[in-house]
Amino acid sequence: GLASRIRSTFQVHGAPGRVLDKCTRLELLALRPDMSHVVNGLIVVEPRERWTAKIASSTVRELPAVVLPKAPPCPPQPLLPSIAISPPTSLPPTVLSACAASVSASASASASASAS
Repeated sequence: GLASRIRSTFQVHGAPGRVLDKCTRLELLALRPDMSHVVNGLIVVEPRERWTAKIASSTVRELPAVVLPKAPPCPPQPLLPSIAISPPTSLPPTVLSACAASVSASASASASASAS
């Protein structure tokens, strides 16, 4: 069933981080390397190997500060008929292009404002 499919997927070491790699929104890419490490510690099938809240908290406190560019919100993903995690590449290319263009425009505007 569904539970066994989820278990078999996440039993593979590093699977949560790979899901994050595929599904990270464009404006959050700067966070991906550190957060991949965190989700790999938190989402572990075997409880004895899973991070405790104390380990997660201390790890997150030690992460470097990342300043994210302010970006306009991307259009919401359509609701999926199944529980499967779908990477952003499943969105229509026009939606992905619109998101990428809005992030680029925002970054360009910020760079221009900083240069003035």
